[in-house]
Order: sequence, then structure tokens, then C-alpha cells
Amino acid sequence: SARAGEESRIEGLGRGADDYLVKPFGARELLARVATHLDMARVRREAQREIAHSEARFEAIVSQATAAVAQTDLTGRFLFVNQRFCEVLGSDGTLGTADDLPANLVLFHRLTAGGPDFVIEKRYRRKDGSAVWTRVSVGGVREDGELRHILAVGLDITDRKRQEAELLALTHRQSLLYDLADVVNRAEALTVLYDKAIDTII
Repeated sequence: SARAGEESRIEGLGRGADDYLVKPFGARELLARVATHLDMARVRREAQREIAHSEARFEAIVSQATAAVAQTDLTGRFLFVNQRFCEVLGSDGTLGTADDLPANLVLFHRLTAGGPDFVIEKRYRRKDGSAVWTRVSVGGVREDGELRHILAVGLDITDRKRQEAELLALTHRQSLLYDLADVVNRAEALTVLYDKAIDTII
């Protein structure tokens, strides 16, 4: 441009120019500037391709993961879930049962307010009414130090919870049997004492 000055430069760049040269300028300077911008454009294209490849690799890994993965915004609205998430919880399994939800919300709000990541064992209720237990690790995704999203990774622990319940029930039954056996032993001991007392009297 024949227009010199900072305001003219800002105006030109503001209209989408990659660079701004003021006449007169030499051919070597023009070629050097053009070469620099071509190199920068090539680097940007390569960076964009690498980012796209990285995102594709990440999506492939997450999609094939055996863990349920979900990403939410800071209000808890789902932005992304993988296939395993849908398999574990069902398409409508997005709410925990009433007794699990309050504790989960406290930890979630604490995290969004700058608190620590957390792990929680949580029940989800499928549309068919069946319950699914998951162990969920919840953490914040930060960009430039600012919390942007929430990432949750869950493992299905329904079988483990069922085994724990069965073991607890078995332990309870064994305890009852031990108590019953103790009562029987005491009754037998009392019977022996009673017989001896009767023999003594006779």
C-alpha cells in the first residue's frame, strides 16, 4: 500500500490481510515475506492434519474402550458418550437412583467449583427397571488452567456387587446357624442338669 502509518496497517490486517507492506519495497523483501507466509500456511496445515489424526485416534480408542466414557459440560449435560456407555446404561440410563444422586451431586458441584476429582460407586436405573452398579472416576478437563468439561470413566461392577450381597447374606445365615447351634447346646446342657437334678431328688 502507499498508505503508511499504524492505523493503515491495523485496518489492512483487520480486513483479512496476512501481511502489510508500505511502498516503496524491494522485490527481495516481497519474496521473503511471501515465502514466510507460505511456510506458515504449510505448518498450519500440517498441524491441523496432525490434530485431526490425533482426534480420530482418540475417538477410535474411546469408542472401542471396555469402560463407559462420558463427557459433560459444567452443568452435567452430556456432550459425548461412547458405545460402551450405551451398552452398560442403556440409551435412557442417565439418572442415578434417588439414594445415590444427592452424594453424586455434592461431589460434582464441588468439582465444578474448583474442587478435586473423585471416584464414586453409583447405581444407574435402566429403562427396563434393572439396576446397574458402576465405579465412576470423574475428573475435570482443563484448558489454559480453566475448567472446561467433565470426563467420567465408569466400570460395570454389578457382578461384584451381587457377589458381595450374596456373601453378606451367606455370612448372615451362618451367623444365625451359629446362634441356633449355641441355643441348642445350652438347651442340651440344661436338659443334662435337669436330669441330674431329678436323679438326685429320686
